[in-house]
Amino acid sequence: IKIAKALSKEFNAPIIKDIAIKGVADYDVIIAVDSTLPYAKPLMIAKLRGILTSAFIHDIRSISHTQITALDAGTNPVIQRLKRIVSLNVIKHLIDRALTPSKASARNLRTYAGIEACVVPLGIDHNIYRPIKLRERSILGLKFSPDDRLILTVATKRHVVRHSVAIYYELQKELKNTKLIIRGPCDVVPSGVKGVVCLPPIPEELMPKLYSIADVFLYPSLIEGFGLPVLEAMACGLPVVAYNEEAVSEVLGNAGILIEPGNVKKAVTAIIEALSNRELYSELGIKRAREFTWQRTAMSIRQCLNL
Repeated sequence: IKIAKALSKEFNAPIIKDIAIKGVADYDVIIAVDSTLPYAKPLMIAKLRGILTSAFIHDIRSISHTQITALDAGTNPVIQRLKRIVSLNVIKHLIDRALTPSKASARNLRTYAGIEACVVPLGIDHNIYRPIKLRERSILGLKFSPDDRLILTVATKRHVVRHSVAIYYELQKELKNTKLIIRGPCDVVPSGVKGVVCLPPIPEELMPKLYSIADVFLYPSLIEGFGLPVLEAMACGLPVVAYNEEAVSEVLGNAGILIEPGNVKKAVTAIIEALSNRELYSELGIKRAREFTWQRTAMSIRQCLNL
């Protein structure tokens, strides 16, 4: 949704829910913001009419990392993999260009699907995502003490939350007054872990406040197409500790701390380091985040599509 809205604004072009055969001639370029089967019909119509077609393929983790993706979604890995292979093989014959947000995702598309994709890094709205000075650390009626060390995880994937909880469990042994705030699927959090605060879905306008009340952003993801929460956290001045996953490392660069995936002890050490040098990592993150804008995304798309 963010991609579609941003592109619509930058290109002054409509977001289309359905393309009628009669109206398709009104368009010069069709950019599908996914590569699943519902896009087959409008892409086919556009292709037959000689319109430039493209699809923004965020990632193919259900093919490259089937077991992790199936566990996150609670689906059968074989069925999920087959569905994605079928949809991808249909869509790739209906597009003139494939777009993807990272070099890591482009490599996976080449390796697993034989698709050559042009890299289009995502962006953020810096008018929304920016550091905020708060009088008190509170959100959605929850108040936190100035002495609390707040570790934040924002994720949609269940495995990210599981890894965050495992890391936090060990962190509690090293540091007092810590809390783990999770904006994501909390149904995987064991009931015996104390100090975990689960938040319901919140509107985007409150996300900068959420990032601003925390002390460290923890993002232990094993597979990403890009890692937008990492970018949002950096833009809000929140130090980032993340797994050294290829796409995430492209976004984070040297502005945060990357650790070996699954290494809980190193993750704990990294969080303590980020807390000790918060101002440094905050400054590095803000500077790095400024490189990612939706204007840059639009310009990359123009280049990829030769517009």
